[in-house]
Amino acid sequence: MRSESDYNHERDGIDLAHAQNDAGRDAFVGLVHTALFAASIAFVGDVAPLKDAVLKPALLAAWFFNFVGLLALTISFQAARCAANKRRSALNDPTPPSTRGVDVLNGVSLWTFPVSLLCLFSFTTANVVQTNDRQKPSTTATVVPGHRSPGLDATAPRPRVPGSNADPASSRPTDPARSTREHLIAESKAR
Repeated sequence: MRSESDYNHERDGIDLAHAQNDAGRDAFVGLVHTALFAASIAFVGDVAPLKDAVLKPALLAAWFFNFVGLLALTISFQAARCAANKRRSALNDPTPPSTRGVDVLNGVSLWTFPVSLLCLFSFTTANVVQTNDRQKPSTTATVVPGHRSPGLDATAPRPRVPGSNADPASSRPTDPARSTREHLIAESKAR
């Protein structure tokens, strides 16, 4: 069996660890809610112009849940202080006062962050996909005068080049009595 002092020492250690955990959670929740909200405002225009954006309700929901989370966190500080004061004044009572309000506020402040993050992720993903779909390159070929690209229409007229690199289709004699060689000689003399 443990002594009263051992019991009190262990209880104080658990209370201290619990208080440190609460302080760390409150700092984390406050920081991430604020950072998420600031980042969403700062970069929403980079994802898509707001007038062209899709899934705007998801962005508004993200901002709403962020606001609710920060508000719940702020109220929970005062509620926790009031609950601690009530508990202190009721130390000798057989049933401690309820801390349900503080627990609910802490839960709301904690769980609105992932909900807000999911809404913001949905908005961003939908708009990035839409932007990428709008920016896909056209599958139609653009013809630049004087430039010949492989895969373009093979029947397009080719410039006539004298010599061994001449296009055989365009260097055929127009007079069937002349050979191709005679035709090329006549062509070079004409120039």
